[in-house]
Amino acid sequence: LIGNLLVLFFAGFDTISVTLGITIQRLLEYPEVQEKVFEELQTIFPEGTEEITWDKVHECSYLDMVVQESLRYKNLFPVTERSCTKDYNIPGTDFVIPAGRMVKIYLTGMMEDENNFKNPKEFDPDNFLPENKPNKFAFQAFGQGPRACIGYRFAMFNMKMGLISILRHYRVVMGEKSNRT
Repeated sequence: LIGNLLVLFFAGFDTISVTLGITIQRLLEYPEVQEKVFEELQTIFPEGTEEITWDKVHECSYLDMVVQESLRYKNLFPVTERSCTKDYNIPGTDFVIPAGRMVKIYLTGMMEDENNFKNPKEFDPDNFLPENKPNKFAFQAFGQGPRACIGYRFAMFNMKMGLISILRHYRVVMGEKSNRT
C-alpha cells in the first residue's frame, strides 16, 4: 500500500510539472487566453483575497478548460495499452480480439477528430464548453472508465493551484530565448 501511494505521489509530480510547462507555453503563445484566465481569477479572487480554497479553485471553470485543452492539444501520452480480458467482437465486423491480447489505442486521432471537438486542430479552450459537446471519451489525458488515472483530481487541483498562484499576480510573456512550438 505504501509503495503504491509513493508511486502515485512521485509520478504525479512529474506529469504535473510537465503539464504546467505545456500550459504556460500555450499561455505565452495565446495572450488572449491568458487575459481571459486573468479576468476569471480577478473575479474569483478579488484584490486582497489571499486564501485559495478548494471551492474557489473549482470555480475556475475557464482555467480548467485551459488545462484540459493544453493536455488535449499536446497530449503527453499519445498511445495507451490495455489487455483484453475476454474475447471481444468488434461491432460491425467479424474480427474478434482474443482474451489476453494486448491492444494499443492511439489517442491523438480521437483528440484531433472534428466529430469529438469543435475546433480540434487549434488550441481552443472553448472546445470544452458544454454547448460545444466535447466527447468526454475522446479526451484521454487521464484515461476513462475503470482504468482512469486515480490521480486525476490530485493532478488537476495541483495544476490549477500552481497556475492560480502565478497568474493572479503575474503575466507570462515571451522572452528573447522563449521556444515557440
